[in-house]
Parts: sequence; C-alpha cells; structure tokens
Amino acid sequence: MVGDGAVMFGQFESLWTAARYDIPVIFVVFNNRSYNETRLRHLSGGGKMAQQKKDLVNYLGNPDVAFADGARAFGVKGELVKEPGDLKAAIKRAVAATRDGKPYLLDVLVERTGTLAESTWYPKVSVAEMRQKKV
Repeated sequence: MVGDGAVMFGQFESLWTAARYDIPVIFVVFNNRSYNETRLRHLSGGGKMAQQKKDLVNYLGNPDVAFADGARAFGVKGELVKEPGDLKAAIKRAVAATRDGKPYLLDVLVERTGTLAESTWYPKVSVAEMRQKKV
C-alpha cells in the first residue's frame, strides 16, 4: 500500500521486478492526485502559497496519472478503482492473480483532505510555447 506521490518519487521500478520474478503481490496505490504531505507542509508555513490559496506544485492531475496503465508497461496487470463499491470485486481479481503467481496493481481513487485539498489549480506553463527558434 502506497500513496500516488510515493510512486511518483521512484517506486514504479518495483513493478518490473515483481513481473520478472513472478512475485505474487498486490500493489495498492492510494491515488488522491496530490502530493498531500508536501502540500500540507508548504501551506503550514503561511507563505505566499497559503496567502494566495494556490497550490503551485502538488496537484497531480491534468493529465491524471494512470498507474494501472503504467503497471501494464512493466508486464503487471492492474485496474483503476473509481468507486468504493467496486473495490471488493477488484480485490478479488487481484487475489486471483496472486494465486496464479502474478503481481497485480490496484489504482484506487481516494479523496484529498486538508488545506486546499479541493484545489486543482496549477501554473499553466508550456515549454513548447516558450521555445524560440534559433536562427
């Protein structure tokens, strides 16, 4: 069980290892599309982000990270669980995969909590638009 931010900080490679060595483990990604811990730490200091009520760096949506699709790139089956009522069936599929000796990933959408949790604002930057052709 791991948060989406932790996966983004470099735990994705464990999927390759699990696939290569048939490690029957269920990866559960708690996906709130946010670096929750860093957001709360940044805002607790009362600096400009807190004053402007703008989270500059911690929202992980747009595009949403598709962890189950990423798992498939490593040879691990998985699925996105959007609704709480779908979790039980998803867990059953994950358990069945591990009984067959295979890893499985559940990308489980969860609610963001805390200060500015509802914010999906981020600075709109396009590197492509900023590029200048050198003559």
